[in-house]
This record gives sequence, C-alpha cells and structure tokens, in this order.
Amino acid sequence: MSDIYNKHFTYSLDKRRGYKYTCPSCHGKKCFRRYVENATGRELAEDVGVCDHINSCRYQKSPREYFAEHPELKKDWRDNHPVPVNWAQCSKPVESPKTTEPVKEFTLDSSYVEAYQNSNSNFVIWLVNSVARFYGISIDKVKEVFLDYNLGADNIRRVVFWQRDSEGRVRTGKLMQYSADGHREGNPNWIHCFLMNQKKLDSNTWELRQCLFGEHLLSKYPDKEVGLVESEKTAVICSLFYPEKVWVASGGCHNLSVEKLQVLVGRRVTVYPDSGVLAKWYGKLIRVEGLMFTIDTSCEDKPANTDIADILLSDLYASH
Repeated sequence: MSDIYNKHFTYSLDKRRGYKYTCPSCHGKKCFRRYVENATGRELAEDVGVCDHINSCRYQKSPREYFAEHPELKKDWRDNHPVPVNWAQCSKPVESPKTTEPVKEFTLDSSYVEAYQNSNSNFVIWLVNSVARFYGISIDKVKEVFLDYNLGADNIRRVVFWQRDSEGRVRTGKLMQYSADGHREGNPNWIHCFLMNQKKLDSNTWELRQCLFGEHLLSKYPDKEVGLVESEKTAVICSLFYPEKVWVASGGCHNLSVEKLQVLVGRRVTVYPDSGVLAKWYGKLIRVEGLMFTIDTSCEDKPANTDIADILLSDLYASH
C-alpha cells in the first residue's frame, strides 16, 4: 500500500446512531459497525467493520485487509481530490504563530538504568525462589526476562520497572515493593520524582510522558504476537510462561490511552483485561484506528481485580 494512500485515505468505524447492521459472521442484527471514509462518510464495504459481540463472534475486518483482497480498488489521493484551478493562490503556506514556549524534554539518561540494574529486589528473588522453582522454569530463562525488561533494584530491594519506548528512550521508572510471597506492598514511587527532589530534573524543562512497559521489546521482536496486560508484574510473569509473545503492560487500569496504544498498530495483539475492566478497555481499544486485536476473557468470571498472572500462579498460591 503506497504512502500517499496511507496518509490520505483514512477510515474509521461509523459511530453515528442508528448505523448498525447485521453481522456477516454471526448474523446478529444491529450489532455490526462498518468502516467509513472520514473525508466523505461513505461506507467502504458491507463486510468491513467490527461486531459488537466481542465475547462470542469477534468478527472484524479492517480497511487494510479489504484492500489487500481487492488491490484493484486502491485509488490515488488525487482521484478524489483534484487540484483546484487556483492552486497557485491557495497553496501559499500559512506561517505558524511564533511561540516562546520551550519544548520540554521527556526522557531520562540511560545511565540511570545502568546504575539501578541488579537482581537484588524482592520481586526477582521471589521469581527465582518461588515461581521458577515451583514451575520448573530455568534460571537462565528468568535471567533472560530480567535482562529483556532491564529490571532494576534500589537499596531497599524495591524493583524498578523501567518504561522504555519503541526507540529505546527512557521515559521513567516505577519503583515497587513486594513481599516474600510476591504480593505488592504499599504504593509505587517514581524515578522522575526522585530526580526532581534531588534537583536533577527541572519541572519547567521536563515533563512526564509515559509509554507502555516493555514497549522497547516491540522492535527487538518484530515478528512476535503481542500480549497486552495491566500490570508490569503480570507482563514479566507471562513472559516466563509464554515467551512466544511480547508482553507489554499499561501500568494500571486507568493508564491505558489511545496515545499509548498507537505503537501497537500493525501488530497482532491479544488483550488480557483484569476482571471487571473489559468494557472500559474495549472502549479505549476501538478508538485506535487500524488496531487489530482479540480479547481474552479468562478473568471475567473471576473475583474483582483478578488478572491472568493470578490464574497462571493459582497452584503456587494454593500450595502456601
């Protein structure tokens, strides 16, 4: 698909009230939204859209898939947007108003990752002594996951979950304390807050822009399917059990945003919501144009705040 096509032919799901149709897969009535061209409002095709029945049908076909099936229907942007006769007059660029507002930095020096990188956190010790030993996971595998996520530790054995974006830049680090049985203790602290308190960061020139935990692994493993979960702990544990996926985490139920999810467009994504937040997450996911995903509902019939790691480790927890 040409760059000009990607740039100018933008489609999104039709959100207008009353514009729902019979699903071409499950044949449910008034449950299927079609993709429309944003510029004209025209529907693309009868079978290009998303079924509302995410727990049963899960049918979805994107414009990308449609044009892959029908390459002869691709059009150049100029086919529907002819050059106006007064092009010379109207094409003069408009000068942007000058601003004195400085562009703030949003990354940290990678030397902080190196300074904190060690395995002496209660979290990693629990992974080795409890999880790996109980499930027969090799220490080499734990070490591989430890290095992949650049896990760190401070002097009171809190683990540092670094947020590194798809370009490898360090956005911040979350410090979390865990007990000997792997349960979280207290609230998180943040590396950027620590640096500000130490006068090593200035809030006038630096601002927090979070990304997905594990996002930097998307470029390292470009062909792997992606697993999206809520907590950093869960992403690490799932990496031990299912290394065929790249596991990323939103960092909290309310931290999933359209901006963060953009980096997953073009990847095969399976989403694993905690129990009780499926509808909330689905509402965020469908707002990301081009994002193709399936939702695993394993946690939905479990107690509130159960996640996929709780299910994976249920035998370990029951043994105590």
